[in-house]
Amino acid sequence: MNFIELLKVNLKIASLYLQGYQVETSDFRRSYKYLASSYDDEWFVYLSSITEDVLSKISDQKPKYILDLGCGTGGATLKLKYMFPEAKIIGMDCSKHMLRQARPKLGSDSVILFRDTMERGLTKLSDNQFDLITCAWSLGYARHKKVYKELYRVLSKNGYLLTLTNKRDTLKAVQKTMKYTMYNHYKSLKKLPLHKFPENKEYLLKKFGKRFKEIDYGEGNFSIDLTNKQSILDWLLNTGILAGYEYVLDLKNDKKCRKTFEDYIKSNFKDVTHEYMWILLQKQ
Repeated sequence: MNFIELLKVNLKIASLYLQGYQVETSDFRRSYKYLASSYDDEWFVYLSSITEDVLSKISDQKPKYILDLGCGTGGATLKLKYMFPEAKIIGMDCSKHMLRQARPKLGSDSVILFRDTMERGLTKLSDNQFDLITCAWSLGYARHKKVYKELYRVLSKNGYLLTLTNKRDTLKAVQKTMKYTMYNHYKSLKKLPLHKFPENKEYLLKKFGKRFKEIDYGEGNFSIDLTNKQSILDWLLNTGILAGYEYVLDLKNDKKCRKTFEDYIKSNFKDVTHEYMWILLQKQ
C-alpha cells in the first residue's frame, strides 16, 4: 500500500472515529442472534474444560447467592449449578437468543435468567446482594468504567469475584487478518472495532482498584488447527470470535471482503492461538 492509499485509510478511520461509528453492545447482540445455536458446538467446546478448571478454584466456597455475568448459553452457569446446588443463581446476558439456548440446560428451580447489558443490568441489582460473582469470557466486552464499580457494590462483604477473560494479544492470526482486510477494503468500512481485552493482571487490578484483594491468578493458551476448516471465516463467524465485526465490514455477504480474508489467513497461518487469564478477587 503506497503513501496516498495509507493516508486515505487513516482519514477514513479518523472520520468514523470522530463521528462515533464504533461497534456497540447492540452489534454484539445482533451477532449472537445468528450464532447462538452454533456457539456451543463451534466454540464453547474449546472453552468448557478451561472454564471448569478455573471454576474449581472456588469449589471450597459456600455462596448462597451467585451472579454469572455475561452467562451466554449457560456453560459456566450449569457448572456453577452442579458445584453449588443449594445456591440461588442469576445469569445475565445481553442476548435473548443466547439465553434461549441456556434455559433448557439449566431448568427453572434454582437459576434465574434475565436479559440486559452489564452497564444497565448491574444497576438494577441490590447492594451486597451476591456472595460470588463470576464473569466467564464476558468482562472484556464491558464498555464503561462503572461496570467495575457496580460489581463492587452488588458483591457482599468479603464476597468473591472470579473473572476469566481473553487477553489482549489473543487470536493474533485473526486480528492481523481482520486488520489486513480492513485496510484493503477501507472504502467499505462502516464502523470501528474499538473494544480491548485486558493486557495483563495489572490492567485488571487497576480497573478494579484497591477495594479488592487478589486471592489467585493464572493464565494459559491453546491452539486450534485451521487447516481442517473448509471456510475459516464462516467458522469464525459461527464461534463469536468475530462477533460485531460483520458490522465493520460485511463479512457475510461481500464476496471480495470474504476472499481477501480467507486468502490471507490461509496463506499466513496454520493455526490460531487463544490466550486467556483468570483472577480471583475478594471484596475488602
